[in-house]
Amino acid sequence: MAVALARILPITEAFFGRFGLYWIIDLIFLLLILYLLFKLFLVAATYVVALVVLYILWGFISPRRGRWFWP
Repeated sequence: MAVALARILPITEAFFGRFGLYWIIDLIFLLLILYLLFKLFLVAATYVVALVVLYILWGFISPRRGRWFWP
């Protein structure tokens, strides 16, 4: 078993570099986290735009015609 590991170790070390396989796993997790944050931002951005539109419409409908926003 030790001889088999000694034969495999230089191949994996040369293939994955000095840091091993963990930097690839970290990179995959980092990319997944960034992807999820981007998707959450896209979902939240539509709600923010909808709320701003509703706020502007509310400013037009409110009895205070001259002022759209809070003082």
